[in-house]
Amino acid sequence: MVKVKVGKAKRRNSGYEITRMRQKKIIVALLENTGKTISSEARKLGYKEGYIKSGSLTKTKTWQDLMEEYLPDEKLSRIHGELLDAQSIDHYIFPTKMTDEKISETFAEFGFKVMKIIKNNSGGKRAYFSIPDNTARAKALQMAYELKQKYGEDPFKHKFARYSKGEIVEFIIGRITRNGGGGGILGDQG
Repeated sequence: MVKVKVGKAKRRNSGYEITRMRQKKIIVALLENTGKTISSEARKLGYKEGYIKSGSLTKTKTWQDLMEEYLPDEKLSRIHGELLDAQSIDHYIFPTKMTDEKISETFAEFGFKVMKIIKNNSGGKRAYFSIPDNTARAKALQMAYELKQKYGEDPFKHKFARYSKGEIVEFIIGRITRNGGGGGILGDQG
């Protein structure tokens, strides 16, 4: 029996599929562990160093398609909205003599809402309240926007722009540990 192909042929095991699988592994690793970098994961998968340093990997159509699959704009927008309202819990200890109503009024004056007040054994009242979690807001947004390259190709222009983040960090650590002695590949910059 002869199979007749209609329309576009499936590209099984083609270079495209292999590239897609490799890039997908990088994205999944990044989303599972924020301590990993695109460069380190690309190295693990056998990408050549020159290609990694060129930044071409994240400029491919395949990468952009995977970004839209794993971090769709709609999802980022929704999470962005949620993050704008992200809260964390904090507490403050008030004197036992202070009424719960006065404690609540005090927080209300600063725009915070008391969640719970508990009298503790050390002679005070512990009031729990929610406050904006700006750190969580900023970190989650920054990671997503960087992965999707929403900041553009080169958001920061400086005299070290031709060096990777790792090379700059290495230089700074070298300066710190050598009491300003410099050295390393950037030693002549300073």
